[in-house]
Amino acid sequence: MPPLCGVKVEEVPWTEGKHTLCKAYMQFLAHWARTLSWKETAQSFHTSWEKVFQAYTRSFFAQVLDQARAAAVLSDEHFSVDGTLVEVRASMKSFRPKDGSGNPPGPGRNGERDFRGEQRENDTHASTTDPDARLYRKAKGQASQLCYHSQVPMENHHALIVDHQPTHATGTAELETAVTMAERLPGTHRVTVGADKNYDTTRVRG
Repeated sequence: MPPLCGVKVEEVPWTEGKHTLCKAYMQFLAHWARTLSWKETAQSFHTSWEKVFQAYTRSFFAQVLDQARAAAVLSDEHFSVDGTLVEVRASMKSFRPKDGSGNPPGPGRNGERDFRGEQRENDTHASTTDPDARLYRKAKGQASQLCYHSQVPMENHHALIVDHQPTHATGTAELETAVTMAERLPGTHRVTVGADKNYDTTRVRG
């Protein structure tokens, strides 16, 4: 039983080891994510927060897209894709060495911490508040931040979002996820996908 919500959750054998979101599994996780937190749902059914997030939001999107298709306002040929950073609710002070070293913050609820001279990288550090977040700088001259990356493809007829994909902010997530989402577009006919110059690689063009 999750410690705070008081809702009894029984083990479901067929959820063990699930790596893909089949429709039944998606609906199952989305149902529980309305009652529990995403973290509690992930822990209770031995999956990741990403699977729970995808299940919950895809369940909502599926209903919206069904209405859009019924109204014949979706293009099935021309799409655009872009990505954005999603800042997490975790302070930079929570980004600490994984081995437990380093000086703790000062006293108080929001104690100060001096990072000068400390080299912080995702390989050696992690947020104690949100361990899945990554330290990432969008462009030169901009400050690094703890965040996730999110990809959003839209159809070009009415600019409706047709999919979404949260990922770790790795620097290559845009390209990897763009290819995956293009392959997920329904149908076997030829489609066009527009994107900015950051997607202009051999793998994406191919």
